[in-house]
Formats: sequence, C-alpha cells, structure tokens
Amino acid sequence: MTKVLVLGDIHGGVDSVRKVVTEVKRTDLAAVLCTGDFASISIADAVQDLELVAKVFEYLASLGVDVVYTWGNRDLLLFERVIKLGSVEQRKRARELIEYMLSFSNVYEAPNRDRLCLKSLGLCITSNPQLIDSKTILLTHYVSEAYEDAFLHIEGHVHYGQIHGRYINAGFVYRDDMHGAKPMEGMYMVIDIEGTELRGLEVKLLSDDLKFYSCPHHPDEGLFIIPKWWRKCPVCYDISRAKFTKQVLSVDNLFQGAL
Repeated sequence: MTKVLVLGDIHGGVDSVRKVVTEVKRTDLAAVLCTGDFASISIADAVQDLELVAKVFEYLASLGVDVVYTWGNRDLLLFERVIKLGSVEQRKRARELIEYMLSFSNVYEAPNRDRLCLKSLGLCITSNPQLIDSKTILLTHYVSEAYEDAFLHIEGHVHYGQIHGRYINAGFVYRDDMHGAKPMEGMYMVIDIEGTELRGLEVKLLSDDLKFYSCPHHPDEGLFIIPKWWRKCPVCYDISRAKFTKQVLSVDNLFQGAL
C-alpha cells in the first residue's frame, strides 16, 4: 500500500508543519502533496515571511520522499512584495532563500503545461484541469469546479476540509489571524493507494477545535471538516461555495410559486 501525505494551507505555520513531520516520520510515505499558501503575508517583513516558507520547504524535504506543491494566492502576493524590496541587503537575503528553496532535489512544483509522473506513486500530477485522466492527480490551490475525472482532485484555499468521492479539499495545517479569525491548527491527511486504486483516506486533526460535519441541507457536498463552533456547513453560509449541489439558490427559485 502506498501512502501519500496531503497538506492544505500552511500560512507561515512552521511549528505546525514541524509537528506534522514529527508525527509522520515513521510512516512509510511515498510522496507529499501541498496545496499552497505556504506564506502568511500578515508579517510586515517580506523577507521574514520568505524565511518561514523556506523553513517549511526544509522540513518537508527532510522526509526524504517526493514533495509536489502548487503556489497559493498568498505566496504570489509575497513574491510581489519580494520583487519590490528596496534594500540591497533584503534583496540579497531573499535571493539566498529562494535559491535554498530551489536546491531540494526532491521538491517539485506541479506543472501546468505538462504532467509530472512519479515512479514512487505510479501516477502523474498536474495543476492543469485540461491534462487530467484516471491516472493523474490534479493539484490546485483552488478552482471553482471539482474535477472527479482525475484520479484525485486535491486543493485548499477555503480554510475548511471537504471530502467527496475523488475530490479532496485539504483544509489548512495552520490558520493565522489575517482575516480576524482565531489562529488555530488544522489538519493533515494520509491517502492509501494500491496500484491505481484509491484504498483509503485518513484525516488527522491537529486541534480539538475542529469537527466532522455532514450537512442535512446539502448532503451532496459530502463530508466537511470545520471549526466546532460553526452551526452550519460552508455552503449554508455561502451558496457560491457549493461544489456538488445540483440546484443552487438563484433569484428565480427564490420567488418560484410566490406569485
């Protein structure tokens, strides 16, 4: 059985990543998949934020298996800040950190124009939905549609977990207070693969502040992993988050039968 570690958004949570790495050290992993948002961007110093990202890369590379990632929106915002650094010393340090991140021979960015095929998995990985098939994992930070024609579609960004068939939102390893929310540790997942068959998925919670939730109003959405104080599912709060609900709320059906 092949085991794959799946990590959602990290948001600069180096301590949480170290905790995960320590927990899985004795697991016979074949690969690690990361959905992006390594950076926090709530840190005023862009170089300091980049140092956290580099440390995350170091911890993940230390597992000694293939690590495949996609960049998130926070990472791209951080890179924009790095490009605009005015100090020569800051630019020099940023270059050193980026070169360090690129030096790990077992860490790869999921390609968008092609597929990366890993012998350790017997599967390919891409970030391009147009390149998927039943033997390819689609790894995205977030797209509006779920692609279950892929072997798996794995993403993050929304700050909650969701599992539906071959679609997985990996949630977050760490959530900071950027949007006024309570900082908290989240989750990681371990997938079991045998050949080209998906055999199992285990969600490991890093916090007692999370719960598993199946919504009675949106059963087609599958299983959510959400903060325990949420009284409803993410789709109840915002219908635009629906991935699988066939009939979504619209102006037309709001008034259907009212006249």
